[in-house]
Amino acid sequence: MGPLYYLVETFEPQAREVLRKAPVIHFDEISLRSEGKTQWLHTLSTDQATLQYVHEKRGTEAINEIDILPAFKGIAVHDCLASYFVYDKCEHTVCNTHLLRDLKAVHEQTKQTWPQEMIEILLLAKRQRERQDEPLTPLAIVWMDDTYTAILEKGYRENAAMANPDAEKLLNRLFKRQDSVFLFVENPDAPFDNNLAERNLRMEKVK
Repeated sequence: MGPLYYLVETFEPQAREVLRKAPVIHFDEISLRSEGKTQWLHTLSTDQATLQYVHEKRGTEAINEIDILPAFKGIAVHDCLASYFVYDKCEHTVCNTHLLRDLKAVHEQTKQTWPQEMIEILLLAKRQRERQDEPLTPLAIVWMDDTYTAILEKGYRENAAMANPDAEKLLNRLFKRQDSVFLFVENPDAPFDNNLAERNLRMEKVK
């Protein structure tokens, strides 16, 4: 066995140890073609270590085999893939940059007004959060939660007239995952986006 194998063999246990103790882990995955088959490259990232793992599946089978998230008790950052929410020992926060893109797309497609209002409240929350290192005041959090809920209610009313499936899916996701969307407002450790994991997959996406 050559020196490269030795480095990988010694690095992986060290990376796993860092990840298991981390307060926040960024998760992401991307499909790859290998020998005529689709494989999934999973990445788990912190500012100290990144572990990448290739598996033929994207969901819980792969996550269980990687064996970090099932026992993880920190904050899991990801792009709202349903498989991640199976694991309830940790807190979940979703990538709001992805949500902003989805909201913009639905707004441009449907001309409904609620997506733009949701973009504005998310960006306002982000600006307020970046101005301080502590959680926002309880009054500010309640106001943002109430505003978020009111925008969703408006969204369901607007979409009832045209029954756009993309708008409905996005509304349902925002309703179901409100706590994860707004976790960054209440918890200083929760990031607004999943850029760390996405950067670590960028070269694979380019390829």
